[in-house]
Amino acid sequence: MIIKGAASTGKGLADYLLRTDNGQTVELWGVRGDWSRDLKETLEHWRSDRLATACAKPLYHAQINPAPNRPLTRDEWTLAIEEFENALGLQRQPRALVKHEKKQRAHLHLVYSRIDAQGRIISDSWNYLHHERAARAIEQQLGLEITPGPLIDRIGARPQRTLPQRAIQQGDTLKLGATVVQREVLDLYQRTGPTATPFLKALQHADYHLLLGDQCRYVLVDPVGGVHNLAWLLGLTLAELEDVFKDQSWDQETPVRSVQQAQRAKVTRRTVRLQAAQERRALDQETALEQAPAEKRDVHPGLSRTRER
Repeated sequence: MIIKGAASTGKGLADYLLRTDNGQTVELWGVRGDWSRDLKETLEHWRSDRLATACAKPLYHAQINPAPNRPLTRDEWTLAIEEFENALGLQRQPRALVKHEKKQRAHLHLVYSRIDAQGRIISDSWNYLHHERAARAIEQQLGLEITPGPLIDRIGARPQRTLPQRAIQQGDTLKLGATVVQREVLDLYQRTGPTATPFLKALQHADYHLLLGDQCRYVLVDPVGGVHNLAWLLGLTLAELEDVFKDQSWDQETPVRSVQQAQRAKVTRRTVRLQAAQERRALDQETALEQAPAEKRDVHPGLSRTRER
């Protein structure tokens, strides 16, 4: 079983939950803690509670995905919901349940208000850990197959992390896919071993620039100026990455401290390379024109030649 979720602004969420395209069926299982009205109005009402607080994301949107070969009964879904709410402290919060089913595989969406009756905000700290704890508890109680997770009772190596959506969108914009960057950086790390100096040299040779960031400790700027969390790319925790770089002197290895400066440097180098390529093409065209027969020298490259009559 896989459980995922995050705090949400709730904008457009009702439209997503009620979408029935591509053969998907939608079933509203009910709303707790609100009077009778449609789902859009309910979520909008919960979103409006943020106006009295400093909470930018007043909803919590989660999804419970059981294994495809083991559908749950309604009673089993009820137990799963209770375990999830206990793990995240959402037992008494207003809640909406929406079941999606496609090709005989079902998953359940849960949406909660994060603002309690006293106007306090329910914390979402360590939510990934709480998700795994709830999933393991549900699997044990229902006799389901254990799904390996990265945090609890992990067997073997850590599963490779999926890249954040913002990294994927950035890659699409800059025409250098985030998965391509991840694959190349991971390959460099595996070939150089978990040792800082060879890894840093390999990154530099491949035109990557490693910086010490403010919000993210280790920031990698790719050849076209994209910014990445190095720990995410390598599938490591911050502590594991700190261990790799424990003996590294950053004052010598990372003279550029600003991500913006590194991005500008990458863009400048890319612009210079493009200009050099254009100049080489122009020079090649001039050389080809000079070497052409005399009767063709007055013909401009790229234009069709008109015979003299």
